[in-house]
Amino acid sequence: MGVRRILAFQLLIVVFAANQVLCNLIEIATPALTSSESTIDGKQLKSIEGSMDLTTDPCENFYQYACGNWDNLHTDTSKYHDSYRMIEYYTNKELAISLAEKPPAQEPKFMEKARAYYKSCVNMKQLNLTQYLKWLEENENLRTIINPSTYAPRQNVTGPMFWLKYLGILNKYGLKGVFLEETYFKRLGILKLNRPLRNSGFVKLNFHTFKVLTLSSFGWKNQTLKDKWTQFSHFEQDLIKLYSLANDTNRSFNLDTIKQIPWLNYYVNWLLYNTQFPVTKLRILIKDMSYMSALFKLLYAHDDDFICEYLQIRFMWNVLLNGNLKFTPEECALKSRQYMFLAMDWLFERQHPHLIKSLPKIYGMFDNIKSHYKKVLLANPNGFNASIMNFLLDKLSSIKLQVGLLPRNNTVQRLEDIYDALHMNESNFYQNHLQLLAYQTNHSILSYIPSKSHSEEYIEHAKKISPYFHRLYNIVVVPITTLQLPIYDSNLSDLYIYSSVGYILGHEITHGYDTMGTQRDANGLTVDIYHDMINSNRRFQENLSCIRKLNNGKIDEKIADVTGFRVAFQTYFELNPEARLKTVALHGANVTLDRLFFLNHAQFRCRSTQIHLFADKTHGTAEDRIVDALAHFPEFVKTFKCSKYTDMHLEKTCQLWRK
Repeated sequence: MGVRRILAFQLLIVVFAANQVLCNLIEIATPALTSSESTIDGKQLKSIEGSMDLTTDPCENFYQYACGNWDNLHTDTSKYHDSYRMIEYYTNKELAISLAEKPPAQEPKFMEKARAYYKSCVNMKQLNLTQYLKWLEENENLRTIINPSTYAPRQNVTGPMFWLKYLGILNKYGLKGVFLEETYFKRLGILKLNRPLRNSGFVKLNFHTFKVLTLSSFGWKNQTLKDKWTQFSHFEQDLIKLYSLANDTNRSFNLDTIKQIPWLNYYVNWLLYNTQFPVTKLRILIKDMSYMSALFKLLYAHDDDFICEYLQIRFMWNVLLNGNLKFTPEECALKSRQYMFLAMDWLFERQHPHLIKSLPKIYGMFDNIKSHYKKVLLANPNGFNASIMNFLLDKLSSIKLQVGLLPRNNTVQRLEDIYDALHMNESNFYQNHLQLLAYQTNHSILSYIPSKSHSEEYIEHAKKISPYFHRLYNIVVVPITTLQLPIYDSNLSDLYIYSSVGYILGHEITHGYDTMGTQRDANGLTVDIYHDMINSNRRFQENLSCIRKLNNGKIDEKIADVTGFRVAFQTYFELNPEARLKTVALHGANVTLDRLFFLNHAQFRCRSTQIHLFADKTHGTAEDRIVDALAHFPEFVKTFKCSKYTDMHLEKTCQLWRK
């Protein structure tokens, strides 16, 4: 009995401590908002309640306070680890069910193709990489080394440097990050060739991957495998040395003058043959001629067959990294979205007509956010001159919102045109996959800068799971699938929408004014003069240095997080001043709506504690994003009555666009 009494007493102390933390946060205000659990607002509140860790003081660590029990609501964190991935996971499940169902009568052909790919995927049992090489042998006349018994050294092959043909063809099917990187700027008609830079640039093979690939595909025995690994490993070390060379001069060519460099001319011809580049008036920009010269010397020093073998291994590794390792319905739906994103968006919108009807609400909120942003700029806290102010305000006026990635004019016919060249066969997964890799290359790798085919319409062909700002077109793009709980529902009250979607819009607009955004004007053109003038401002530099200390490697995201939240918060309460007098029931007590705004904002940043140290390369950890954005907003300390001795109460806060 003594032990039970001690345990009961300890439990009472824990409950009392939690209640004390809660009581310190609660302000009694009237009237209270009532929200039934059966309503969308009520469900959102239950989600907020379930995520909260009441044993943590919000003034010490607001992220832990708001998200500490998120795992309790999401038991299957092996499928997703944050709200964006949760939305993606359930979207894939939903679309998998739709793709498996009997199609409606007179379905568009592009959807028939999407269903054929999906069926070919779910009918697979295991991936066989040699099937890709066999298909390339038969359809691209590309000699491969699938099996040493059928491989013979090349004889009497005409044309310079046979490996260039391999590189051009394999690039067509998605090989990237090897030797060269191609970027096509549609608006300028420029094809830029550079050393590999995107996605961390060149990445070396490791021995385990090499062994798996070669044993399963080439059948090399142990000694041959070891010898090949030694050769390829030394070759990659030489490549890495080239990639570390200092940048040198650029040169511009057209299709006639590029003939001055035979090997690049040969490669460009293969590139044009295998892609949809418009040849007329195409200009070719060679970035860093010293790298190109050194690359040629290195490759010319090796036998063609050696380089062709190396490229095939890199190609199969790329397929392995970007292909299907599992053939579950959800995984196949995910890949269908990856390769035919516009078609799958069309299907999603057909299944959610109420969401499309609510889009005017999102656009109206965007206008409100922009109106407040204009006030922020006009306050001119940095004391910019009239010329800079006109630059900033003109750019704000030019920033547009696009919800969803589909073309809105003549949608079905335009999607039919986009997918016209695809011929999917539900019985041939490998053929389908290679076709889609080639399609993806044309639309999202070589056509890296997407097209803006109408004055008010931007079309992206690559799958995006989260909103982004396109600096070239001054467009905030919000994928339609983002607009799901816990981020959005058309029936949610405005407070919930502004603290999530409103923040997203403010965040993305701010990218137009971060360290890269100020380099471009209202037309998306580079204008260094204004960028230099802004950065020569003493007060601006002081504020920028303050934010830089938070995380110099992710400074643009810090600028957007800190400013985006403040703009969303202030916009909502300026439009709804009476909201500050209202409360909502949370954990059995009345909590003010300004506190609820902070709590709901944290919800879509919450992630599993099992990977709490995870940070994406662009944005940083979820905890840092929440804590930095709120700690540098003085309204937070005021709202939660934080003592100056607490961690969230900073002696100096950082803001670029605030006095």
